[in-house]
Amino acid sequence: YQKAIQYHLDGIKQAKSLVSSSDGDVRSQARRILLDAHLAIANDIAWGDWQNKETVVPKWLSISEALLDSLLNHAAEDSAISLYVQQQTLSAYMGIGGELDGEHMVEALTKTYNELMESNSDVLFKQKVRWMTGSALYCAGRIAQQQGKSQDALRNATDAHHLLTMVAEDRDVVPRSEILVGDACFLIGSLHAVYKNDHSIWGDYL
Repeated sequence: YQKAIQYHLDGIKQAKSLVSSSDGDVRSQARRILLDAHLAIANDIAWGDWQNKETVVPKWLSISEALLDSLLNHAAEDSAISLYVQQQTLSAYMGIGGELDGEHMVEALTKTYNELMESNSDVLFKQKVRWMTGSALYCAGRIAQQQGKSQDALRNATDAHHLLTMVAEDRDVVPRSEILVGDACFLIGSLHAVYKNDHSIWGDYL
């Protein structure tokens, strides 16, 4: 993670020198790199062995939100960028186990998901949106579990599993994707087993 942060900081340094380029495409790419790098550093810190993660990570995420607002003013930007930021934000908070109004984030996530699904007809894009939302909901489920909110955790994990499996059924097996689906299954099963004392649910996901 220390090496990753260094690369991401180098990326920020390079991108900052290009945001005022006379080439519109270069400016756009530089702004996106800045956003990606700030979100990446937030996750590098969240998942790495660092001190004061609970205070440092939100600062990087706050800058990311400001960069997102800037990017949304440019019509050419990826329409799923807000969803991407929400996904990465939830991933970072899952890493630090920090306090977060997870259900507020889930409401915003659901709103973004519905808007994207209604305004786009491209099948591949919709699959991308489903996968990103499923990934984000899995993180939300883990965060709720960390906070002892078992009902919220179970609802988010179940919705995550539904979206992830919808996408996984229609594409070739990718180990990283299979792991995420498996993690969602495990989270659902563990919540039923621990909080509901129901071990029969495991069979439904095998």
